[in-house]
Amino acid sequence: MNNSGNSHDIWYSKDGPGSSVVLISRVRIARNADGYVFPSRIKKNDAEQVQSLVFNAFSDPDAPCELQAVKLSDLEPLSRLILCERGVLDTDCGLEPWKGLLFSEDGDLSICVNMEDHVRIAVFSAGLSLSDACDKADKIEKFMQKKIDFSAKSRYGYLTSVIDDSGTGMKVSVLISIPALVITGIGDRIVRDCIVSGFSVKGFYDGQNDKKSLGCLYQISRSAAFALNPASQISSLETMTEKIVEMELRARQDLIKTRKTFIEDLVFRAITTAKYARFLDIHESVDLLMKIKFALNLGFVTGVNQPDITALLYRIRPAHIEFLLKDQRLKVEPDVGPGIDSINRARAMIIQEVLKNADIDERG
Repeated sequence: MNNSGNSHDIWYSKDGPGSSVVLISRVRIARNADGYVFPSRIKKNDAEQVQSLVFNAFSDPDAPCELQAVKLSDLEPLSRLILCERGVLDTDCGLEPWKGLLFSEDGDLSICVNMEDHVRIAVFSAGLSLSDACDKADKIEKFMQKKIDFSAKSRYGYLTSVIDDSGTGMKVSVLISIPALVITGIGDRIVRDCIVSGFSVKGFYDGQNDKKSLGCLYQISRSAAFALNPASQISSLETMTEKIVEMELRARQDLIKTRKTFIEDLVFRAITTAKYARFLDIHESVDLLMKIKFALNLGFVTGVNQPDITALLYRIRPAHIEFLLKDQRLKVEPDVGPGIDSINRARAMIIQEVLKNADIDERG
């Protein structure tokens, strides 16, 4: 896996449907091997057997894709942090040698072994592409079924460590950017409507206060794994997301008609700061980048594209930057001290490299 996050082959550097509002789609499928207790109570020998079952399955030449397998205990601490920042691993996943990970070269597919469940397949894709992500995850799961007997009951479906996941074992989510709805004061209502409709809504980069999501970013999830089948889970989230996209696009046009000068001030300040600041922390950076993305969608900014902005959400995270500095792929000025100062300086440099050709288009 490319730790630098610079490669245009990485999934988050690609464009996707509806990407002006929907940045990321994710599908996760949880499964457990029959005859073994859940990972939280499993014995070492049994856990090692489960890990071997999964790893050996993908050493088969008939496997649907080529995945790299690694034990978490063999990963360097910085590599683990990078995987956490990409949403592949949880920060508290542990380091036991029977916990493992398989992942694709471009990072869009990963399989966690012996964490919350024996197997958790995750597929990430750009834009509103839940069906494509689901098809890919389903293909992997069906292949694994030929190799591993998964725990299931006719009445309850697939058995998982989290009761809410039992049934299909699937959880789907999207990450959306809704600046116009937030500016017009409709954002809170959207969040409430989602929750009332059975969706989970979380902010982005702001675990202390999800109601104040940085960059107007929200993750909307649909689990309801027991009550719905996979197609219904996908369809319900797509329908809700498409409704929000329509409302956001309409709100953007209304803002252009009624508050254009206010919006120009908001986004022009953002691009000026992002292009010329010497130090940027993660919170300010996300806010600036989402305002620039907003400006790009409105036609106020040229010289940069949406996939590059989305990719920066990953590339500017602390572990990603620390890797670049440690590997000397990026160097800051000698007078910049180590630690957080060098991280914040390097973050500004990364953003400014992407925005070097970006310019304000006042005709927008």
